[in-house]
Amino acid sequence: MCLLAFNWNKHPEYKLILVANRDEFFERPSAPLQQWESGFYAGKDLRAGGTWLGIHPNGRFAAITNFRDLKNKQEFSKSRGDLVKNFLEGEMDPQSYMEEIEKEKMEYEGFNLLVADQEGLYYLSNKVEGVRQLSPGLYGLSNAVVETPWPKLIKAKENLAKHIAADSFDP
Repeated sequence: MCLLAFNWNKHPEYKLILVANRDEFFERPSAPLQQWESGFYAGKDLRAGGTWLGIHPNGRFAAITNFRDLKNKQEFSKSRGDLVKNFLEGEMDPQSYMEEIEKEKMEYEGFNLLVADQEGLYYLSNKVEGVRQLSPGLYGLSNAVVETPWPKLIKAKENLAKHIAADSFDP
């Protein structure tokens, strides 16, 4: 996924408002949004079996973006898409889940991970230290750490803010 703009817990009616674009290599096979056997909804990476963004009817949410580092290409045995899938299938609270992932984060290719439930939204990257709880607000995430001011990210956040202010989105 290349771009996420989201409003977390700062709207009178909606806890999460999200716009996202997945930008993957054409040769990477995937299946569209579907309900998985374990109950959550997500697209599916047909090569590694994980997913890049999903939501569970119980309120759990997870998304991942790749961290671009084309100069230092390596092979990793673990798939980043499992980070999203495993959170959505599990019962661990977001902070505890992220603390566990932080211990093994260098076993994955570069990533930015968001996980949430009704109580909190958390961010973790294997390119910076620590788990971060995100406070209510408007955020952007792409292929660098959260809130990196890339032009596409700034524009996506501005457009989302305009739609929220105009209440011009149809849920």
